[in-house]
Amino acid sequence: MRRWWLLACLAVLLGSGGARLSAAPLVWEEDSWAEIFARRGERAFVVAFWSLECPPCYRELDQWAALKRRLAILDLVLVSVDGPEAAEEIEAVLEERGLGWAEARVFEEGNSLRLRRAVDPAWRGELPRTYFLRGGRVVRAVSGVPDPGFVEGWLLERP
Repeated sequence: MRRWWLLACLAVLLGSGGARLSAAPLVWEEDSWAEIFARRGERAFVVAFWSLECPPCYRELDQWAALKRRLAILDLVLVSVDGPEAAEEIEAVLEERGLGWAEARVFEEGNSLRLRRAVDPAWRGELPRTYFLRGGRVVRAVSGVPDPGFVEGWLLERP
């Protein structure tokens, strides 16, 4: 009987729809754009850059959590620019705000200017910075907290 219970629990965990199970954030490197695009293909998704030191970023994080409760189709990558040394705190903030389901990344150690330029040469480092992607390309980049009406409309738009 115990073995069946363990197998049932394992099946639930493995069948969780790709939800993150409190894993440490992955490292965002120069080639992370290509890797993320390759995995998602033509699907619509959002990449949002934020920081533990950015008060408006917390407002945006709460907005993402609320939006996911209304629209299950939201595919979100949250990239903290704080660095790997803050991984535990980043993970705790995302869990606390109901974002444990999102793909979490953290800037690699080293030159954040180089990483920002690999994302977008026009990005000057302002946060939050959000990219809306569809069909293998950036559709729109937004500095500051995106308008919730725009985000919802964009997600529901058919390509």
